[in-house]
Amino acid sequence: MLGDSLGKHEWLGRSDASMLAERSAIQDVLVAYCRAIDRRDANLLRRVYWPDATDNHGVYDGPVDGFVAMILPFLAGQRTHHVLGNVLIELADEVARVESYVTAHHFRSTAADHMEHYVVGGRYLDTMQKRNGGWRILRRTFVEDWNQVRPANFRDDALSPEVRRTFGRNGPDDVSYTEQAFS
Repeated sequence: MLGDSLGKHEWLGRSDASMLAERSAIQDVLVAYCRAIDRRDANLLRRVYWPDATDNHGVYDGPVDGFVAMILPFLAGQRTHHVLGNVLIELADEVARVESYVTAHHFRSTAADHMEHYVVGGRYLDTMQKRNGGWRILRRTFVEDWNQVRPANFRDDALSPEVRRTFGRNGPDDVSYTEQAFS
């Protein structure tokens, strides 16, 4: 059971530095997933999963290629912001069981052309595997713990024109793709 080995440090003879490096690599994958979803980056999204991976997100349950093909159009027109919280990682050889808390904010239009703020709190339950020196998701299940929907008044022009702000965008038009070297 996830959490049973807490405090036991049964790390199969690995050094503390080695274990910290493995944990850091796993967390990088988790963060890359959030970036891929929020920026609608299909290439990055595919790279956080192994090609034979599966994903169960409730609205989709199946091979990762189908998830990528479904989720990006599903999120079209929305502004999203996925934030990770607590992350529990249990390592055993080249496999990790990972539970990550997530709060996902979705700003989306309703049928009446109003904006709503849909917030969901949940957890990603992942089986991750290390192959050829790199970690990726092999199986993911999203568990929704709570949600809230409320009217939103999100506007790009909410402040006066003299106030300069940079707004995030979906895809390659986002400033992070033009001013930073993410690959």
